[in-house]
Amino acid sequence: MATSLEADNMADGTSGSEEEFEDCVEELVVVPTEDDSTHETNSRSARKPQEETKREEEDPLERCIPPSHNSVMIWSLDEALQQQVEQIGVSACGATAVVNVLSALGIACDPDVVDQAIPTHLREEDAPLPQYLFSRSVAGTVHQELIKGVAHLTDGRVVGRFFDFYPEREVNLVHWLGHWIEKGAVPLATMNMQQGVPPGEPIPDAWHHQMIFGVGPEGVHMVNPLITEKPELFQRHISSESVLLIRQADVVTRCSGADLNLLEKGGDPRWSDRWQDMRVAEQCMDMLMETLLAYKGEIEPSQITRTHVRIPAAYRSGITLFMKRDTPEYLEMLDSPGLALKQIQLTA
Repeated sequence: MATSLEADNMADGTSGSEEEFEDCVEELVVVPTEDDSTHETNSRSARKPQEETKREEEDPLERCIPPSHNSVMIWSLDEALQQQVEQIGVSACGATAVVNVLSALGIACDPDVVDQAIPTHLREEDAPLPQYLFSRSVAGTVHQELIKGVAHLTDGRVVGRFFDFYPEREVNLVHWLGHWIEKGAVPLATMNMQQGVPPGEPIPDAWHHQMIFGVGPEGVHMVNPLITEKPELFQRHISSESVLLIRQADVVTRCSGADLNLLEKGGDPRWSDRWQDMRVAEQCMDMLMETLLAYKGEIEPSQITRTHVRIPAAYRSGITLFMKRDTPEYLEMLDSPGLALKQIQLTA
């Protein structure tokens, strides 16, 4: 599909008008989903009183599974409940994870100082569609910035090492995490929460960083939020391609007057070719066309096939291990080879 026209002009190909398309966009209702709050809300200042009341009434450990006698723990569940720091700012799950990592290592830190030390890139909510998508591809932070920030905050006393888990690795994840925790490491997971979503459930809106405070046969224990994830689901979250799904409402409400040619040129020069390879501009055009057809009654809403646009993401899924430099095993962590790729079993 050609993408040399501005988004407004796509209406001409369906015997509609620019006004019809504008009406279509104006009538779209964006319904906030529960998963938005994890990434886009400043949990210190933006909660409403009724949300605070509801939160207090809930069992804070309801999403946790008690550790087994084989589990390897940095904190107990009760200690995690008392020690954890929850989201410290908009899109600041990376900085929040660093606060919890340093706490687990016994290093006192001011969350505001950490927030300043860890670069957090924000979404350009009011930008035209291309710029908005470019900002989404880098929103938050990446593991390299977390490692650099921790080194700066601790004057080099804490070192980090990232381990890729995509493509999938040949490793027993529970044993591997337990091995390094026992040696004094504190793991931090970089996860694509859009993977492994049960059918019928809403797809989360972003990737997420979380500090791991324990692991065992029951699962992986993490904070912000306090949760135990089954090993199979956690494996899917950390074994993802670097892509991000953008919801239909976030695309079509920003398309008016947008020059989709900019999407062909890419955003960050480090992966500008991926915008062409993933045909992002064409995906947007297909989505806009379907939205207009549904608005005009030419197709049923249930016939809409493109609910999300796939774009490149800056993040790499995997686990960063942090360890104090005075820990004897820290050199072993730094010199440890990367995890071997999982071998694909071919059947006749």
